Amino acid sequence: LNWGTSTRVPEHQFLDTKKEILSLYTSFLDSKGDIWLGSITDGLKSFNLKKKQLINYLDDSISRGMLNYTIRCITEDKQGYIWIGTAGNGLYRYDPGTKKFTHYQYDPKNINGISSSSILSLMEDDKGNLWIGAQNGGLDILDRSRKHFTHHKREEFNSTTLTHNTTYDIFQDKNGIVWVGTLSGINFYNSDFNKFRLYKNIPNRNSLSNNIIKGMLEDKDNNIWIS
Repeated sequence: LNWGTSTRVPEHQFLDTKKEILSLYTSFLDSKGDIWLGSITDGLKSFNLKKKQLINYLDDSISRGMLNYTIRCITEDKQGYIWIGTAGNGLYRYDPGTKKFTHYQYDPKNINGISSSSILSLMEDDKGNLWIGAQNGGLDILDRSRKHFTHHKREEFNSTTLTHNTTYDIFQDKNGIVWVGTLSGINFYNSDFNKFRLYKNIPNRNSLSNNIIKGMLEDKDNNIWIS
């Protein structure tokens, strides 16, 4: 792993210091060199490479809320907060300074809150906004200065919106352009007009080979690799 990278590790097993077998779903290497481990049913853990120490985060009722929910994605923002997306219990933020968790739960009555309890992807952009991709919930952007979620969802007969409300991956390239991988192609975001443009599979050898997009990565030559 390189710093800032997240890796999906389905059905992988990890041996902790107590000789227990953990079933992992994802991992993330933070800026301090610690590896964060998202499990399928055992909550959140981190592994300190220098001390060779595994830490469990089950100290309070908020962190224990991640038990029995698969942790699908983990990222770190520029302020050092760790963000955790779960399958069914919303979004969590961990503050390493205070060692406290904040829980963002889906509430259908809160129009400014998170739009889904099932989180698939997380990405902080170059302006410090957190992008959240959901399963059947579209795309949320968290403006942390206002503590407000902006929602983007598919609108029928509107080609400038998301093409699908399941968003597997979010990626910002070196030019600051945000790409969203969905269950129905790639959505390229135009921030000037707050609109999306679609790239999808069509009967053309130069188009996408498949519309289900689960990962994107840019290499040193500015090529974008898509899976």
